[in-house]
Amino acid sequence: MAAYGMSVAAVSRMRASFRTRSALWIDVLLGVTTTILFVVSWATLQLTHDVPLGVQPVVAALTAGPVFFARRSPVVAFGAAALWAIIVPMRITPLPDWPIPWQVVHVIVLFVLAGAVAMQRRVWISIIAWAFTLAIFDQGPAASEGLTLGVTALVVVGVLLRSLVLSRVQLSDESRMREAERERRIILEERARIARDLHDVVAHQMSLVVVQAESAPYRLSEVSPDVRSEFSSIATTAREALMEVRGLLGVLREPASAAQRAPQPGVPDIEELLASTKRAGVPVSWTISGEPPAHVSALIGMSLYRIVQEALANATRHAQGAPVRVTITYRDDTVDAVIANKLTAPLHGVPGNGIAGMNERALSAGGEFRAGPTAKGSFEVRASLPVEMRPPLPAAPA
Repeated sequence: MAAYGMSVAAVSRMRASFRTRSALWIDVLLGVTTTILFVVSWATLQLTHDVPLGVQPVVAALTAGPVFFARRSPVVAFGAAALWAIIVPMRITPLPDWPIPWQVVHVIVLFVLAGAVAMQRRVWISIIAWAFTLAIFDQGPAASEGLTLGVTALVVVGVLLRSLVLSRVQLSDESRMREAERERRIILEERARIARDLHDVVAHQMSLVVVQAESAPYRLSEVSPDVRSEFSSIATTAREALMEVRGLLGVLREPASAAQRAPQPGVPDIEELLASTKRAGVPVSWTISGEPPAHVSALIGMSLYRIVQEALANATRHAQGAPVRVTITYRDDTVDAVIANKLTAPLHGVPGNGIAGMNERALSAGGEFRAGPTAKGSFEVRASLPVEMRPPLPAAPA
């Protein structure tokens, strides 16, 4: 299931990276184009208009500069170029043998920006830009029909290209939505399969344990009170575990949003966890100091519960019969838990997933975690969690 989520995230990252790279290359291309147009405009300005030498680079910059902003702000860039095209005939005199009021570079800039507006903005904005361009070209006495036809064709092509791109984007979005829905169905089917397996195997076997433990004192002769009490404790523990499994089955069969809202154990359940562990025959003792803060986070409470639960399970599994001591201290801003048990055998091999899981829970809550043997010959688990969630701390060796 995680692989499907990773695939969607990876595709999204690839597309975002591609868009970023494409925008960068377009900006580079526009920068190069603007530079070329500026150089051409400056070099040819003395051939087309009567402009002092010191003013020529300024005129060339105002003429070519708007092209650089064709991707970022096409409407603003077109407005600047159009305004400059209106000012030029009023303030700058063309040479007698030059037929139009503007340079050829200026005409090219207007064409480019009108096309950029048509490709990036809605149709009505494109029509306004087209109309403004026609009005500008009608200023000059030597305006030709060629400019009108050229800008009209360019705007029409830009609008059609934009429509084509938008339709492709819409198809791509619909395809991604279908893929996400397919992956969601696969995840739900996998959750349902896990729920069926848990129900058919685990829940069924645990139900048998409950029935056998409850009926054993009546099926077996001469059962002593201690043995009867032991059977009762086994039945109680198995029944509680069965209820948790059934709750987990309900969560697995619900949608993900409902699963997130499912009740989770927390601080109020820790003492009952310790008591039920003791009823199961584990020699556990505990000390709880202070009062749980009223504003303790539910996620912190669940993390603390799971850490204590896993530490007790590890002590029972690896040091069977050894006394276990649990100390929980509530402070204003932290909750500390220490679970210690005597080592009945030397440690060997690589630590299992239990310690790694406890470490991840503590670090994800912004707390601290340590686990390992002590100089006194015991194994100790220490967790210190904040009362409220904090940013995760960097991982440290256990």
